[in-house]
Amino acid sequence: LELVEGPRRDADSGALRIQAKKAGTDSVGWVTLEGSKGTTFLKEGGNKFKVVRETILTHGLEIEADAEASKLDHQPLKLKVGEILELLAGPRKEEKSSLLRVKVKSKSEGKIGWITCKSSEGARFVSVLA
Repeated sequence: LELVEGPRRDADSGALRIQAKKAGTDSVGWVTLEGSKGTTFLKEGGNKFKVVRETILTHGLEIEADAEASKLDHQPLKLKVGEILELLAGPRKEEKSSLLRVKVKSKSEGKIGWITCKSSEGARFVSVLA
């Protein structure tokens, strides 16, 4: 989620709410962070990922452009299962494929680049660490 407005306390219910945009979409709505009795429904986080299916770290957001660049000057870094990644930016939708991609930093290699979160068939490459 990307913060649009808030947080603010709802006058009627007493709940603490934010207006947020769903990552990678134009969908905007209100989300309850904390209920009127103090129950936490949502907390900040989600800036660390764990690779759950081998994937690659590419230099650019656009997958096809990066494939062309890799022929010339660099090879994508293969990320192995268990690798820990730190979120730097995104998610952003790659225009041609409509895949959601995030910019990350590899903890083991220190390399920065873009990864695809989930394949077009629905297979997840990474999971969010709490």
